[in-house]
Amino acid sequence: MMYRKIFEQPVTYDFRILFHPSYVLPMIDFIGDNTAVKSYGVCSGMRLIRHRRSYEAIDHRSECVDYARYVLGVWLLDQKISEINLSEKDPFYTLYYKYKYYGMAVSPLDDVIIFSTIFLSQNTNYHKNTVKWMRRILSLYKDPLNLLKIDREKIMKIIGRSYQITRLVDSLRCYIEKRDEILKRDVRTLLKCPWIGVKTYFAYRLHVLLDTKYIPLDKNLIRYLSRFFDVKSYKMPRKKLCLIYRECSFCDLRDSCLEASLQNRYKDLGGWLQTLTFTELTRKRIAEEDN
Repeated sequence: MMYRKIFEQPVTYDFRILFHPSYVLPMIDFIGDNTAVKSYGVCSGMRLIRHRRSYEAIDHRSECVDYARYVLGVWLLDQKISEINLSEKDPFYTLYYKYKYYGMAVSPLDDVIIFSTIFLSQNTNYHKNTVKWMRRILSLYKDPLNLLKIDREKIMKIIGRSYQITRLVDSLRCYIEKRDEILKRDVRTLLKCPWIGVKTYFAYRLHVLLDTKYIPLDKNLIRYLSRFFDVKSYKMPRKKLCLIYRECSFCDLRDSCLEASLQNRYKDLGGWLQTLTFTELTRKRIAEEDN
């Protein structure tokens, strides 16, 4: 028996635009322009279809067509209760109104895959390298945890010799050891794992815990914001302080830190707005490819 669920939306987006800015991308295969399959992780095999004013999920498991609300980004649109008033001079004014009905594709139950993808995105080209590495890991081993059973030299030979890959094994082992504490008690524990900085930590809080006020301060966002104000006049988050304070609003640096200032301004929409800067780059790149 196959289950179907329709998610009606005012606007739907090309799946390339929906998934390419997302850490879900390595788990997705595209079939034509309007169909995708979640090929790996939780609910693998689920089919997703884009219609003009709705998305559709098809699977033999009823819980999976319900879970599709996360993968399709609909979860975020459901919880955006109120609009924020942005002046025309606000850095996000244009993006906010251009992508008002754009969701954020996530898969919180695939926390190991999402964590690994976030980790491998450090200081490299996401689409050229990170997605390629993760696709290779998933196609060969299904679950990144299986890397912990394989000789490190073999991993480097098969997946790649980039430092991100060699470091992933150590960080992943730590993540699994502390996973329950990170997910259920204190996410700050993640910062105690090797090679985890504040950008990875914020991305994890946003894309796994779905704490949408957290804004990963990546290079793309910094470049974007620099067009509107002097970013260098703010301090960047400090790992030492992030370990001490559970939330940015309690931190001693909150009045001068860029992360805390953005959270205070944009509240629970901050992480979504950050995603839109990447979405805009994706749209422009796809337009160029199509032409």
